[in-house]
Amino acid sequence: MGHARSYISFDILRRVLRDYFKFDVFYCMNITDIDDKIITRARQNCLFERYREKQPPAAQLLDDVRAALQENGSMCHRAANLHVKGF
Repeated sequence: MGHARSYISFDILRRVLRDYFKFDVFYCMNITDIDDKIITRARQNCLFERYREKQPPAAQLLDDVRAALQENGSMCHRAANLHVKGF
């Protein structure tokens, strides 16, 4: 049954509590969007593998890493300087 097992198990438990024991059951389920994270990570891995297949020279590799770090650092700096209205 795979991933559906948890949904089926809790549904059976809810029905037993409601129908057999006559409990008033409030069933709340949380569904996450982990698919987006998996897709993003797969895309990153794919791009990394393509980059690695090119085998750039060490100087190019260092330049690319510095550029990525600089961009990431500037994004972090911008995020740290965000001001929320009212605070």
